Amino acid sequence: MNNTTVAIVTPFPFTTSFQANRIKFGVLLVLQILSIPCFLYVFTQFCIQRHLRQSLNHHIIFLLLTTSFIFVTISLPLSQAYLYNSYVYPTSNIYCHFWNWIHYSLNITNLFLMGFVGFEQNWFIFYPGLFENLIGKILFHYCPILCCLAYPTTFYFILIFLYPCRQWYNFTQLLCRWPCYYRTIPFFSIFVYIRVLIRLRSLKLQVLRWRQNRQMILQLWAISSLYLEYISYVRSGFASLNNLAYGD
Repeated sequence: MNNTTVAIVTPFPFTTSFQANRIKFGVLLVLQILSIPCFLYVFTQFCIQRHLRQSLNHHIIFLLLTTSFIFVTISLPLSQAYLYNSYVYPTSNIYCHFWNWIHYSLNITNLFLMGFVGFEQNWFIFYPGLFENLIGKILFHYCPILCCLAYPTTFYFILIFLYPCRQWYNFTQLLCRWPCYYRTIPFFSIFVYIRVLIRLRSLKLQVLRWRQNRQMILQLWAISSLYLEYISYVRSGFASLNNLAYGD
């Protein structure tokens, strides 16, 4: 009886190997251990020094530290568990749902907060009168912060837990590959693109109006193309992973 050997061809064999994942795990673990005392020290200073809590320009800094601390203590260990084992455990959709939700929610929340802090610092410097009364503080400080916190968590909760699509998680990949809604983005964008073209031609809009809308259509097409290109690249990677070479 002939012995059969199986070789799995990967586009990046070292970076996705078991040894490479263990190295990544070790590096992240060291950085994680070093970062937690720093977080705790800063939180302690916020608790001790009252003026830090009362100053409006420190609120977003505190929230950025808080979301980063949650990421380091909750989301990062999930990634570390995968890197240590090179597979996802437990192998359940609920686990992958939660992992994707907290990962994307915390990352996008941090991006929103970082984006807003630039605007707010500009307001503090050039328009300090906006924050002199309670209404101004609510409109220009607390409401934007609440949106930065609530929108990403709610948005990804709906897309990951409630969006009606069939999940195709891969328990051998980081973050279980991706949630199912990723596959609907380019197709929905193409549908909108085609519908707009048909609608504009049927209405026989003016040339100027058509040119203005054409710019938006081209932007949508460019974004859709990026998603399609990304998915095609990933699929080619999966194809190479599943390419088995048999020998005698």
